[in-house]
Amino acid sequence: MIFLTLCSMWAIISHVPVLFTAYVAQSLGVVVEGVTLGFGPVLLTRKNWVLRAIPMNSSVRFKVTDSMPLLTAHEKKGALDVQPAWVQLLVSVSIPACLLAIACVLLGVDALRQSAPVPISAGIQGCRSSWPQGLA
Repeated sequence: MIFLTLCSMWAIISHVPVLFTAYVAQSLGVVVEGVTLGFGPVLLTRKNWVLRAIPMNSSVRFKVTDSMPLLTAHEKKGALDVQPAWVQLLVSVSIPACLLAIACVLLGVDALRQSAPVPISAGIQGCRSSWPQGLA
């Protein structure tokens, strides 16, 4: 039972960064063509959202025009590759930022700080004391 609970919690937490990225992209004017949560057989489909049976993977698909060079400006509107560089950067950085926020929530902010770094020389001298006499 605990294993099933941990697996379901992990599956939900692993989808949060993709959902956050889709939200950030849509709020910045990028067209999101599809969001897929999980893999395997399709359980539920709503507009451009797909929920699949095995909740181990998720993806978001944006509108891009790099493979279609003869499009009008109206057809290129909302594509990720024609957005300003700062929009592309924010969309790209949204997943790592969300993962960092999840880590801070789960582990606490103190877990991300180093309390007192151990000098490398102290670690090497500690190892040398257990070496055979001829090598130390």
